Amino acid sequence: MEHASTKTLRPRAARTALAIVTVCALAFACVLAAKAPAHAEETLEDGATVCSVTFGKTGVVKKVKRGELLEGSIPQPSALTKTFDGNPIPATFVGWVESSSLDDIYEVGSSAYQDLFDFEEPVYGDTKLCALYLRPHLAVRATFTVVYPDGHISSADTVVDKGEPLSKSYWFSCPEIKNNKRLVFNGWVDAKTKKKVSGTTRPMKKVDIVTYLGSKYVSEAAITVPGKTYTGKAVKPKPKVKMGKKTLRLGRDYAVKYSNNVKTGAGKITIIGKGKYKGKTTVKFGVLPKATSITKVKPLKKGFKVSWKKAKQANGYVVWMKYAGEKYWRYVASTKGSNKTSCTVKNLRPGKKCYVKVAPVKWVKEKIPSGDVIDMFYGENELNWSKTKTVKTRK
Repeated sequence: MEHASTKTLRPRAARTALAIVTVCALAFACVLAAKAPAHAEETLEDGATVCSVTFGKTGVVKKVKRGELLEGSIPQPSALTKTFDGNPIPATFVGWVESSSLDDIYEVGSSAYQDLFDFEEPVYGDTKLCALYLRPHLAVRATFTVVYPDGHISSADTVVDKGEPLSKSYWFSCPEIKNNKRLVFNGWVDAKTKKKVSGTTRPMKKVDIVTYLGSKYVSEAAITVPGKTYTGKAVKPKPKVKMGKKTLRLGRDYAVKYSNNVKTGAGKITIIGKGKYKGKTTVKFGVLPKATSITKVKPLKKGFKVSWKKAKQANGYVVWMKYAGEKYWRYVASTKGSNKTSCTVKNLRPGKKCYVKVAPVKWVKEKIPSGDVIDMFYGENELNWSKTKTVKTRK
């Protein structure tokens, strides 16, 4: 015999289960209603709703039951070519994108891939699709060569998409200029034609691109100052100041100020920016002792000994030589001290005729970037040489 309370519980449980099923059904119906379009849709005889999928400008419209997958082949749009800076670049079709318009979409970047329509998902309403095109992703290695205002060159490689527009940020590929606020971007130059590329949005058609950098600071300029011979008075050599390929003009673009330019050694000249150029920088030049003369050249076995007169305002000498028939002179010896007026040169070719010359110099101590202090002299290209003497080494 069943217990009396069991009979009263069964109808109550059944009613609860029925309520749960009803709520779930209503929730599912709400979901379908949310995805369904507001306008009236086509229905089949069995009451199923039909959705239309329109494929852009192809004119193809496919029908599918709501909540089912689209079957059959996916239509392909026609080829598309876009023009950049007068150059036709073929576009690549990559898929369909849901849109309120049927017009084609042309994207430069690859981020649009995440918006492609997923044909493996059910369709719940009328859908318009437009064709998505991307420029061909052809990776090329671009070499960006930077020509600095002082003339030195730096290069860096990077990988870019072929046809990708030039970006001003590319010149930061060269690490030397990344944090240099004194440099001014001065445009792109084609490495092969040497012609300046207008603007920074032109698509790259060549791999090698050169940029010439400009600067408003004279400290970034290439400055050369010739040495001058000692006269007992202030010497004022004229500097040559170049900013890239442009030679700056004294008085208009910069002014000069001289110091330490009377005694032999290292004279100083300060270049001060004017007009559109800013800042100042100081460089050194040679104030050179007057020439000496060779008094004797004595032949030795595989060498020679050369002597000369003492030169005023000098504290050392350099000796250069070359063999008969040679075009270029070479450094072979140097001395330090104003009273050291001779030196011996060894380890030369035996039985060879040699030409010898001597120049007085003014040694100065200079601190180099490594922190070391070295002896050096300025004005090597303008030294005052003695007359040449000849000697034949002994065998």
